[in-house]
Amino acid sequence: MLSEAEEAANRSLSLAEARYRAGADSLLSFIDSQRTALDTADQAVSAQLAARRARVDVHRALAQ
Repeated sequence: MLSEAEEAANRSLSLAEARYRAGADSLLSFIDSQRTALDTADQAVSAQLAARRARVDVHRALAQ
């Protein structure tokens, strides 16, 4: 689910960059798209970290 959100945010970023380079959109819109893409990537990394921490917790619990 998060990878789909990442893909959508990256597509949106690519479109925003193309619009900005063509002069059809402002720099602010392009930067906002970058922020959204980075926020989405950050959420994906945070979810991966939480999943890995949960696995470690399970292994620790089973080892006791």
